[in-house]
Amino acid sequence: MARLSRQLCNNPALAAVIINVMAAAIASEECGTPLALSPVDISRTDSGHALLAAFRGVGAAALVDHGVDVDATLAAGRALFEKTRAATKRRLDAKGSQRGFLPRGAEAGALGLREAKEGFAFGATGNRWPWRTSARVVLETAHANLTRAARRVVALAVAAGATRLEDCCAGDATEEALSRLFAYEAYEEGFTGSSPHTDWGLLTLVVADDVAGGSLEFDDHGVWRKASAPKNALIANAGDFMALAADTASPFHRVVLGPEKRLSLVFFFYPDSKTPIPPATESQRRTLSLLQCQAESCPAARPDTFGALIASKWREVSRS
Repeated sequence: MARLSRQLCNNPALAAVIINVMAAAIASEECGTPLALSPVDISRTDSGHALLAAFRGVGAAALVDHGVDVDATLAAGRALFEKTRAATKRRLDAKGSQRGFLPRGAEAGALGLREAKEGFAFGATGNRWPWRTSARVVLETAHANLTRAARRVVALAVAAGATRLEDCCAGDATEEALSRLFAYEAYEEGFTGSSPHTDWGLLTLVVADDVAGGSLEFDDHGVWRKASAPKNALIANAGDFMALAADTASPFHRVVLGPEKRLSLVFFFYPDSKTPIPPATESQRRTLSLLQCQAESCPAARPDTFGALIASKWREVSRS
């Protein structure tokens, strides 16, 4: 040890390298600590306060007893991607319509980042399914059950005091809700899974094959930590609109590529399209993706209703 100390004293450059390596190791260990999301049973009538506490804390919760068949949903998603021919995927390309297949790299939340995933977008109506796909019934059932779960979450939040959400979703919210299947590739240098962002809408529900601590990471005061939830739970993120309307957090998160492929279904629940955008604080204007420009150029005047703003946001993140 004394000999090593003398060597380091005589070689400051070597000492600096060792210090940097040790710092990186400490940071890696910190990043490896999962962020355990609070489990909330949304079948209980008294769970609203626990939900709001989670949303006003880290901005996310783990929903249990939610009514979604997770295993069947993920199996149907895999079958849809694996059994649909490339030519059919090209024919049913969403092309910005939010219905149909999203080819690899078709969008990214940040300029300069390449996302190694393909997707499929669908909702309650207007979908573009491959002919005779066996996945359709299962995935449409999942979408309907996710819609019910999202409405349940909003009702529980209102009952617990988030009264500004009381009239948010009485119109076309169900028709505007969107499910997006994502098939992420295994790790490849120069690519990511999903760029760091906050979610634009009211509520996001995530069905994934690695909720126990995988590729979904949250920014916890400047440190990326893997989200961890009980098996078969839904990960629920409060979105930017909820942050504006109900004073919650809207978590900054990303998806990293792991050693194996990953599949998830991400359900976005929005307020009615004619809902006005609530006023934002200076901090929210700086941090919420809904209020940021995510393209090379954006109009100076932003739309003032949610439906018009969300349409412009999808155009911002579409990539060639």
